[in-house]
Amino acid sequence: LTLDTISGTAEMAVPGYALPGGGYDPRRRLADRLSDRAADPTYAQRDPDGIMARGDTAAARSVRLMDSLLVIAFAFLFGALAEGFVRWRRPLLGFGWLALAAGVVVAVTGGLIG
Repeated sequence: LTLDTISGTAEMAVPGYALPGGGYDPRRRLADRLSDRAADPTYAQRDPDGIMARGDTAAARSVRLMDSLLVIAFAFLFGALAEGFVRWRRPLLGFGWLALAAGVVVAVTGGLIG
């Protein structure tokens, strides 16, 4: 049951690597993967520095997009506060719209630049 549940998400969760008492055999999976790579003629031609640079760029982009989420969270905070404080409703909603617009700008520029 567990093997069927996670087989789509865990690379090692395939019937060939399941142990009889439960769990998986990571050493056998690693040995098979290494032998597959050794047999692949294009594996030695890969550029590890280029792969690392693309990963660094993707990580920096994700950090900028998470920053936009923080700004947008303030929009929701101001909206929730506007519901509780009737006297301050208009200024709070104004700050909420401003935070939402700033978050969208940060998301667009952070997601496209870099």
